[in-house]
Order: sequence, then C-alpha cells, then structure tokens
Amino acid sequence: MRIQNNISAMNALRNLGNTSNAQDSSMEKLSSGFRINRAADDAAGLAISEKMRAQIGGLGQASRNAQDAISLIQTAEGALDETHSMLNRMRDLAVQSANGTNQSEDRAQIQLEVQELLDQIDDIAEQTTFNDMKLVDGSFGQYVAEDEDLNAAGIIGDIGDNEATISGPTDSLNISTADLGGAGNVEKSYDSDGNLTGVTVDQAGTLGDLQDALSSEGYSMELSDDMARGTALESGADHDLNLTGGQDPLSFHIGAGADHDMSTNIANMDTNGLGINDLTVATATDATDAIADLDSAIESVSDQRAGLGAVQNRLEHTIRNLDTTRENLQAAESRIRDTDMAAEMAEMTKNQVLSQAGTAMLAQANMQSQNVLQILG
Repeated sequence: MRIQNNISAMNALRNLGNTSNAQDSSMEKLSSGFRINRAADDAAGLAISEKMRAQIGGLGQASRNAQDAISLIQTAEGALDETHSMLNRMRDLAVQSANGTNQSEDRAQIQLEVQELLDQIDDIAEQTTFNDMKLVDGSFGQYVAEDEDLNAAGIIGDIGDNEATISGPTDSLNISTADLGGAGNVEKSYDSDGNLTGVTVDQAGTLGDLQDALSSEGYSMELSDDMARGTALESGADHDLNLTGGQDPLSFHIGAGADHDMSTNIANMDTNGLGINDLTVATATDATDAIADLDSAIESVSDQRAGLGAVQNRLEHTIRNLDTTRENLQAAESRIRDTDMAAEMAEMTKNQVLSQAGTAMLAQANMQSQNVLQILG
C-alpha cells in the first residue's frame, strides 16, 4: 500500500474534471439556445452558419428593398393614371372642337380647358416625387450602357472615319427628315427592355444640317477638328449615332448578392415628352390634328404604365421568392447552429449523474489512504 501517490484518487479527479467541463458546456448550450457558442464548438459549422447569417440578413433587406420599389412604382403609375384621364378628356374636347357646329368663340373656350389640362400634366411631371426623387419628368429616362471606348457623357456619331460628340438627353430624339436637308429616314432602335440603343440616319444633307437639327432638340453636337459643317451625308447611306451614357435608370437591389439588381426606365411624361406641348384646338383642322397627337400621347402613357405594371408584378414575385429562400436558409442555419434542447437535456442529465458518481468515487479513493493507519495500530 502506498500513500505518496493515490492513483485511484487522481483517476477519479481527472474523470470528475472532464464531467464538470462537459456539464458546463451543456449548461451553456441550454442557456444560450445555441449548439455553437464559439469556434471551438464546431469550427466548420461556425464558418458555414456565419455565411448563412449574412445571406439571411441580405435576403430580408432585399425583400424590404423590393417592397419600397413597389411603392415607388405605384407612385409613378398613380400619377400616370391621372395623366391618362386628362389625355382622354382632351381627346374628347378635340373631337368636340372638330365638329363644324362650333364657332371660333366656342373653340376658344374649349382651348382654355385644354390649356389648363396641359399645364396640369406638366405639374404632375414636375411634382410627382418619391423620397424627393422626381419620377416622371425624364430623370430616369432611356439609358444605354456605357462604352469605355466612347464618350460616356452623350452620343457618339461615327460618320465615315470621323467622330462627332453629341451630348444631351437620351429619352427622346425627334429629328425631322426635312430638317436634315432632303428625303430620307431617321430611325431609332431599342433593345428588348425598351431602352434606346441607337439612331440610324439614312439621309441626304450635311453635318451642319444634322448639327442644327440636333440643336433644335436640345442636343449639343461637337465636330472633331477634321470635320466641317459642310461635310456631306451620303444619300442612301446609313450614318449611325450610337448612344452611350445618358440618364441613370431606376435601379433596385433585390437580392443578397452584389450583382442582384434590376433596373427600369420612366420616360419623360410631361407635355413636351408626350409631343403635345403646343396642342391647340383653335380650328377644326387643329382639332383634327390634335386627335392624332393625343392618340399618340395616350399610347405612350399606356406603354409606360404597362411597363411599370410588369415591373411591379416582377417585384411581387421577387418578394415571394426572397421570403421563401430566407425561410429555408434560416431553417438550414438553425439545424447547424441551434441547440437540440431534448438531446442536450439528456446529455446534461448524464453528466449530472457522472458528476455525482465521480464525487463519491473521489471520496472513496481518499479514504483508502486512511486504511494505512490501521497497520500502525
């Protein structure tokens, strides 16, 4: 029998310490509700769950972003609903004015209401805002992706081997072929999203004619040093004006990732953008022309509202998908990170029993050394 080293007591003490540590760990998991409270608990699980937490938070914010985007779209669409109503009323007035039963005094009274409605359309375009952003005044008009090789500030015209830099709004480009000095055609091209991507001029005339025509539309055309205003545009040849830059579109971040966004454009919906800024019904002929102009304006507003409605529907589907994805990802993160309370309670109960047993065995081991005293009698 030895008293210098009580191996039984040391063994009982070691096991009791391990049991105590396990019991502390179980208590921490049960009190926090998390299976992983520090990296040492599960290093790989911690890394995976933290990545999931970042995605879950991003998905929640993206859902709120999409809801805000819907509110913006509804604000713009509501304004255009009123614009539609006024355009239809003006069309009715134009039809009334076109009738031969009216005298000039009658048409003058009709024109008064038409002008008030025109002014109100401009007011709507100017005053419709969301978070202090004007929505239907062309601020988010047609947009074309920037080309690093070209001038991102406006339009580049490649005419022959030379370049002409054209800057100005990109939501509309109305060039009369007559303004370009001869017969021909001016066509605008659009992508599948309705964005203006280019203008093709099949036109006789000169660069000066084109410069003047663009100037009348609010554009500034700068010719390079080796280009003269008298440079002829070949009759029957295509001269492409490729757009770059322009107004930024409305961009909505609707996902957890860096590139999870969508964009849309809202054209200029004031009287100038709709082509009715100088609308008059002062004569029967003017009234007849006004009917055609109003039909075109109504179609433009209808197209814009349809586009906004499509965007809203897409956003609503996006919100449902984001919420479903977030729910499933949260469930996956919970399985990795959260404590299984029932299993952990069973583990803690086991550790409590082992702790009591270990304490009792340590007491027994300590009593063994006292038996040596009986030999000394």
